[in-house]
Amino acid sequence: MNLDDELQAALRRQPPREDLAPKVLARLRALPPASPKRPWSLAPGPWRLRTALAVVVIFAAFGLFRYQRVQHQRARTAAQQLVAALHLASSELAAVRAKVVRAP
Repeated sequence: MNLDDELQAALRRQPPREDLAPKVLARLRALPPASPKRPWSLAPGPWRLRTALAVVVIFAAFGLFRYQRVQHQRARTAAQQLVAALHLASSELAAVRAKVVRAP
């Protein structure tokens, strides 16, 4: 016999023993009932709440920082515009005053 024949004989399908099914069923009945398990991503846990809370706090802090930065920039722009308007008004008033002082 050669190696191929030996492998075919060893791997040939054989019918199961008569007592296989009752043994398997008896072992299954002896096991404690399995509790239904949820996937880890759906399992409730304090870490999920903490993670969500941390994300919310980080986004809120970033949003507040951004809002304050924008407000500060707007205030700086408004102050620059006010100074420019006051210079313009001052020069206009100086021109009018000069005309009033020169008028006889």
